[in-house]
Amino acid sequence: MPVESEKERRLYETIISSTPDLVYAFDLDYRFVFANDALLEMWGQTLEESMGKTPREIGYEPWHAEMHEREIDQVVETKEPVRGEVAFPHAELGRRIYDYIFAPVLNDEGEVEAIAGTTRDITERKETEEALQESEKRFRALVNASSDVVYCMSPDWSEMQYLEGQGFIADTHESTSDWTNKYIHSDDQERVMEAIDEAIRTKSSFELEHRVEQVDGGLGWTFSRAVPMLDEDGDIVEWIGMASDITEQKDRERELERALDLLEKTERIADVGGWEIDVETQDVFWTDYIFELLEVDADEEPPLEEALTMYHEDDQPIVQEAVENALESGDPFDVEVRIRTDSGDVRWLRLQGVPETVDGEVVSFRGAAQDVTERRERERRLKEVVDKLEESNERLEQFAYAASHDLQEPLRMVSSYLQLIENRYADALDEEGAEFLEFAVDGADRMRAMMDGLLQYSRVDTRGDSLEAIDLDAVFADVHQDLQVKIEEHDAEITAEGLPRAMGNTGQLRQLFQNLLDNAIEYSGDDPPRVHVSAEQANGGDEWVISVSDEGIGIDPEQADRVFEVFQSLHSQDEYDGTGIGLALCERIIERHGGEIWVESEPGEGAIFSFTLPAVSSP
Repeated sequence: MPVESEKERRLYETIISSTPDLVYAFDLDYRFVFANDALLEMWGQTLEESMGKTPREIGYEPWHAEMHEREIDQVVETKEPVRGEVAFPHAELGRRIYDYIFAPVLNDEGEVEAIAGTTRDITERKETEEALQESEKRFRALVNASSDVVYCMSPDWSEMQYLEGQGFIADTHESTSDWTNKYIHSDDQERVMEAIDEAIRTKSSFELEHRVEQVDGGLGWTFSRAVPMLDEDGDIVEWIGMASDITEQKDRERELERALDLLEKTERIADVGGWEIDVETQDVFWTDYIFELLEVDADEEPPLEEALTMYHEDDQPIVQEAVENALESGDPFDVEVRIRTDSGDVRWLRLQGVPETVDGEVVSFRGAAQDVTERRERERRLKEVVDKLEESNERLEQFAYAASHDLQEPLRMVSSYLQLIENRYADALDEEGAEFLEFAVDGADRMRAMMDGLLQYSRVDTRGDSLEAIDLDAVFADVHQDLQVKIEEHDAEITAEGLPRAMGNTGQLRQLFQNLLDNAIEYSGDDPPRVHVSAEQANGGDEWVISVSDEGIGIDPEQADRVFEVFQSLHSQDEYDGTGIGLALCERIIERHGGEIWVESEPGEGAIFSFTLPAVSSP
């Protein structure tokens, strides 16, 4: 071997063996043919133990091995690299997150002869990203939930970038350099700037009580606290601050000396209502915010045991355990629990407690309480939105699958028969040629029907008008008239009894009724169709349950959910015409109206399709 080649080999092996990244190679049967030291360490195996084995044989979980097998097949087929992220356990470090790339190794003929892979541990980066996102989420929640002033300053405090005054002082949503004259009383400006300069010099929190100009032009007092946000080099990038209105506390300072001391300590914790438990007597002391939050008369705080009963019965053990553990260990706590106010309302409370210890003994126990009900409600609504998005994504996946598979069949039929016509009957069509043409047209018609149905399905959310009060009797009458020809052809009898007014979209509800009634006629069996539409109030009068009953062939209860899936017809085209979209479209329409749809049936016993619509509110 030439000296230069040997040198290059040693250099290559040194690089591969010393890198913390995982470097490896597969043959086309998914077997490992190379693994560097980092990968062997992750497996906890030697080179001899692992070479020639597939991921399954090495111990990869089935889903993990199957995923890589699919990716290897993809690289072989496309001759293009594949990149992805995956989480799995390291032999020593536990669960880690990895970024990996599979790339083709081509022979002289340009064919894939092996798959080369590299994998990098990105766990720390992912954790950092998630921590930043969570931090931003908590800050936004704090801004929305807090009743205090929130502001942002430039690194040197020369610019106020943002201020939400909460009706106490004027808002600022654009950067301004004149903030001292706008907000700070002239007699306090020098003292404020001295405190700011010291905070900048030491990169520590800014805390100060000072006078401010209020929205109404009056003079007020505020306790302002700001903390520096540092970059990775330790430099200040901005200041985030909160300011509490302490005007009344200042006015009553002599009478409320103890309450002011408690408030100042509470403000240092969370800038919200505070409480204190006397370690010796177990007496409870509250700030005014707590009385207001719990809707309790501010005459006297209840004993500790009685105060605990104000929490939701399921959360009382959480609070009791947190308080007892803090008093025993001196450790702080931070929990979110429910309370019942005097009016019976259930609200969410963020409860924080910070014991003060001297020589390992708890000498005082203070904390803060914040109403986070609105934040919890936003989180609940957000979860509903996410759930709906997930459902929508699932439908889109079904749509994509249908577009790439089911919709191709009619098109292939059209193409095949048209090709036969062209190849066999180029000069003139005889009877057989006409038959081929008829097949082709039929295929095209079915394809068009499927595409039209899918188009309607996809436009339910985007093309529907807003909901309004609709006369369902009128909708039924219109649909009955539209189906008149089919009703007469099948000698069908379709009746309805006093349908109500409900909130809905006229066009979509007509489509809903037409699909359900058309199905009832289509699947009536050998006897003339008998269909009845009825309605009854439900949910305390807030919604209507509309039912379409027939005496047709019925549905196996085990297939009840399947009938609402796209292209999931229970019968072949030879038995009954249809695209398999009609009931899926009905479900989509009802979901847009905020309702539910279901079927109750037994084979040979007919079916009852029911759905809910919101009732029209009383004026």
